Amino acid sequence: MAITAIADKPLGLAGCSAGAFVLAHTSTLANGRAVIPSALRAQLDLKDGDQLIWSIRGEELMVTTRRAQLQNAQALFQRKLKSAAPSLADELIAERRAENVADKA
Repeated sequence: MAITAIADKPLGLAGCSAGAFVLAHTSTLANGRAVIPSALRAQLDLKDGDQLIWSIRGEELMVTTRRAQLQNAQALFQRKLKSAAPSLADELIAERRAENVADKA
């Protein structure tokens, strides 16, 4: 079984244009282990002991980091929060400015 990994960020490697996607092929080893190519580990800043999250989408095996999942969840939450309610900080600033204008009048 072959595993294909695709980096979603430019690696800046020799022979790769800026913004290029890197496609790396590996084979499974004993006990279902696979080696993540060093260029991809460097791109994702993977260190020994980092947690990876594996999933299957259709016929593809996907892998991501727990750090990336957390960043995606935070970004999703921020988008939902912004669309659902006005900023409390902006409301406070507007109230203070209105009070300041009323005090000067």
